[in-house]
Amino acid sequence: MTKLFEQAAQVDILDAAGRLIADPERAVVSRAAIVAMAQLVEHAWEICIEADLLARAVALPADAARDHAIAVQADRVRTLMAALSGETQEKNDGSSDS
Repeated sequence: MTKLFEQAAQVDILDAAGRLIADPERAVVSRAAIVAMAQLVEHAWEICIEADLLARAVALPADAARDHAIAVQADRVRTLMAALSGETQEKNDGSSDS
């Protein structure tokens, strides 16, 4: 199973998804590509949930708790987006998580 996840990490997801969308009945997509696309969907859904929480925080009455909630959720969304695109997230002190 670990080997399948290692192979999935090497998949060009956009290419595999494009082949699948272009001709769903004839597309040849590897198991690794299927796993990679499923992982991408999970990550995208996680971002959607965090973005929804951010939108809810923005709608709260203005106070310090609201400002903190917005900052926390905005940072979470930025971190998830950076991970999805393969970027490292730079911290306030100039260091990064890479």
